[in-house]
Amino acid sequence: MGEIIKGIDLKVYSPLKGKLIMLSDVDDEVFATKALGDGVAIIPEIGEVYAPFSGKVESIFTTGHAISIKSETGADLLIHIGVNTVELDGQGFECFVTEGDLIEKGQFLIRFDIEYIKSKGLDTVTSLVVPNHTKFKEIEYEKSQNVEVGQLIMKIES
Repeated sequence: MGEIIKGIDLKVYSPLKGKLIMLSDVDDEVFATKALGDGVAIIPEIGEVYAPFSGKVESIFTTGHAISIKSETGADLLIHIGVNTVELDGQGFECFVTEGDLIEKGQFLIRFDIEYIKSKGLDTVTSLVVPNHTKFKEIEYEKSQNVEVGQLIMKIES
C-alpha cells in the first residue's frame, strides 16, 4: 500500500452524516488554505465517523480527534474532527480501531460528542484532506449539500 497505483480512481464516500462544504469555508486557516492538502469538510449532525474507503489505518492522534487512512491506491486521507479539538486532550472522543488495522469501507471508526465539543466553544466541522494530493492527477468533489454516510463525495484520479 506504499506506492501510488496509476490508472485507478479512488472513490471517497462520506464518513459522516452532515453538510458537505468546501475546505475554503472552514474557519481554520491551515485547512482553508489547503496547507495540509486538498479536500472537503463536513459539518456533522451525528458524532460518528465511518471508513470512507477500504484501506489501512496509518495513524491515530493520541487525542482521538484525527485519523489518517491509506487507500489501496496509495492515497492518504486525514479525517480531522473539529477545529482546535486537540485542546480537549481526548475528552469526548472514542476510537474503535488502532494503527495498522486494515479497514473496510463503512466500518465504524470513531465516536465523538458533538455537544461536549460545542460546550467548550469549539467548532465541530470535520476536514477530510488528502496530504499527498500532488501525486494525483486530479481530485474532484461534490458541491455543498447535505450528505449521508456512504454517499460519494470525492474522486481521486491517479
